[in-house]
Amino acid sequence: DVYKRQGGISMTNQSPKIDKLEQFSLSSALEALPDGILLLDDMGEVLYVNRKFTDITGYQYEKFIGLSHLQVISLLLDNSDLDYSVVWGIFQQALNGIPYTAIRTYRHRDGYSVPVEIFEYPVSDTRGHANGAMLVIKDLHTHLILKVVETVNSSLQLNEILENTALAIVEHIGLFSSAIFILDQEENLLQLAVSTVLTKDEVVNVAVPLGQGAPGLIAQSRQPMYVANLQDDPLINEYSRQKLGRRSSIGYPLICKGDVLGVIAFDAETVRFFSEKEKKLFQIISNQVAIAIYNANLFSKLEQLSITDGLTGLYNHRYFQES
Repeated sequence: DVYKRQGGISMTNQSPKIDKLEQFSLSSALEALPDGILLLDDMGEVLYVNRKFTDITGYQYEKFIGLSHLQVISLLLDNSDLDYSVVWGIFQQALNGIPYTAIRTYRHRDGYSVPVEIFEYPVSDTRGHANGAMLVIKDLHTHLILKVVETVNSSLQLNEILENTALAIVEHIGLFSSAIFILDQEENLLQLAVSTVLTKDEVVNVAVPLGQGAPGLIAQSRQPMYVANLQDDPLINEYSRQKLGRRSSIGYPLICKGDVLGVIAFDAETVRFFSEKEKKLFQIISNQVAIAIYNANLFSKLEQLSITDGLTGLYNHRYFQES
């Protein structure tokens, strides 16, 4: 609240005792903050990072100390097309008292994407002279969950829910693709309902028997399954291997009120492990999607009951009038 309210923080250089006390107080305060904090001197060199910053990025404290501002941004964005002149310009603006804010996706040390909000504030002495800058990163995973949940619950039409959810997962979480299968209880088949990498014509041709392939085993076991490499795994059909290529995936059963309704898959951009934070996120999303499917099916049944005769199953007078 202090650094957001004041647009910066103040560091002084007086007597050694006072300086020690202030450094101790500053360090304690920064460690207590819920956001990642990185302090830079007036040349853009890293002086200090708090524990939350290392938690969000996955790198140890020693990795950052002594790096330049440009090296830090390059490391976290993992982007060869990064315009260093723009980054340096933002740092210079911070030194001149102009705070900066943006939403970006950082690359965690383990390879997965971390959505963050960035703030860059000036750090000044008691005379008001800028002697550095503070980079603040706020983890947006909670915000991301809310975004996806909002999308999941935005409709009661099943097809619309599934399409919007799959797109939201890719857009907000930074994955390569996502797919959702719906279980056909009568046929014991998992029918692919939506995929962000397949066309609608391709989607309708994909069905997996219960207990076969990765989706079928996930539905049968009611447990998540990790696939290290989609291109090589025998549980993935040949067509999907070609479409998805070399990347890792993890699938979750969609369960609501004790019934398996389908399976959802989260596909990474590369071959890698998924972090515990990602797994928790995927589980939350899976639970929400299952509830949304259940509600959409219930709504569809109620709609059908409202226009048909309960005894004969024939359309009733209301349907006749509406038609």
